Amino acid sequence: MAEPPPEQIDQLALAFERFTRRFKVAEAAAAAENALNALDAQTLVFISDNAGSGAGEVARYLDVAPTTMSSAIDRLVRKGLIERRRAE
Repeated sequence: MAEPPPEQIDQLALAFERFTRRFKVAEAAAAAENALNALDAQTLVFISDNAGSGAGEVARYLDVAPTTMSSAIDRLVRKGLIERRRAE
């Protein structure tokens, strides 16, 4: 595979920078609309991508203490954004 020319690399870098900026703005706007902090928003993203996952899985993925994750899940349950189900 041939190396892309410098102009193409610059264009891709600019496109990634713009995409990242727009994503961050959109994520912040969605979080503000729902009064979510960053941990709560990332928890929702993980749960959305990994339906049926447990609190321990989310905590490990986000690298937070289980007690911190429990608090985040409690907030999301109170807001009606997720439902807590006990494992059988």
